[in-house]
This record gives sequence, structure tokens and C-alpha cells, in this order.
Amino acid sequence: MGENSGPAPASEDQISAIPLVRVTGGQARDNLQCAICMVDLRENDEAKRLSCSHYFHDKCISRWLRLRGTCPTCRVTLDGDNTTNGEYFSGLPNQHQQQQ
Repeated sequence: MGENSGPAPASEDQISAIPLVRVTGGQARDNLQCAICMVDLRENDEAKRLSCSHYFHDKCISRWLRLRGTCPTCRVTLDGDNTTNGEYFSGLPNQHQQQQ
């Protein structure tokens, strides 16, 4: 035990490949918010948009992804794998079986 069996942190190349986009007026009116720092994204702010379509401040998501390679909102990895469903975890060794 003691090993982290979750997704690995994202590489710097993966983080820099995430598109930086400008927040539109419509998104700002819909109260688009960075789920890491909880600050509203305003029209014309630059934000990183993950493949799952969640938006974050560049500095916030870059720091997060260096520790955890998943979206902080939905836990999808940068390559699109869903880490919250049974299909992902069925491929991981069972902790109980490892201890026997």
C-alpha cells in the first residue's frame, strides 16, 4: 500500500497543449466559474478549456494538473478516460487481494 493508484500527474507537454481560449459574453453571463479558485470568469478573460469542456484559469489548472492528471470537476483524464466509473477501476488491482 502507500502507492497512489489514481491517474498520474499531467506532463508539462500535456498541460501546454490545452487550448487557451477567451471567455465569451454569453459564458460570462452564464456565471462561468473556475472550480479551483471559485472566481467567476469574465468576458474576454483567458481560460484553459479541457476536453471535457470545463474552463479554468491557466495558473489554477496548470498547478492542479501537475499534481493530479484529471479535471477537478468531473475527474476525466486529459486523454478523455472517465476515472469515476467502474470501467476505469476494474482494471486496477484490488487492494484487498494484494494484501493476501
